[in-house]
Amino acid sequence: MPKAYCYLNQKTIDQLESIKKDEGHDSSSQTMKEMIELGIKVYLHNKDNPAVSEDEKRRLEKEEELNRQHTTHLLRLLAVSADIFRCVYDKNKLPEGSINADDHIAALKKKVDNFVDGYINN
Repeated sequence: MPKAYCYLNQKTIDQLESIKKDEGHDSSSQTMKEMIELGIKVYLHNKDNPAVSEDEKRRLEKEEELNRQHTTHLLRLLAVSADIFRCVYDKNKLPEGSINADDHIAALKKKVDNFVDGYINN
């Protein structure tokens, strides 16, 4: 079996000795061999599966959230448009006593919210 040599600082040697004692190995060579094998496995895994940065994770989360909200917003627009057309073409559909536009808009919003909630929950 070929041999490999390297120089390590004292802190690293102390850490290896501590690991050797914790794992119950007979020699430091066995500990170093296992550490190197694990390091190579981690390196190959990271090489094949590059890590996603925090910025990229945030961007993907925002994109997923927008995709989830997209359908809801489209349904709200559709419901508002449909209700406006019904009200414009049929004056009987307007709520009684809705002279004030804010009252009518609030009533429309309530209808839209009920429509969307019903659609999403079914």
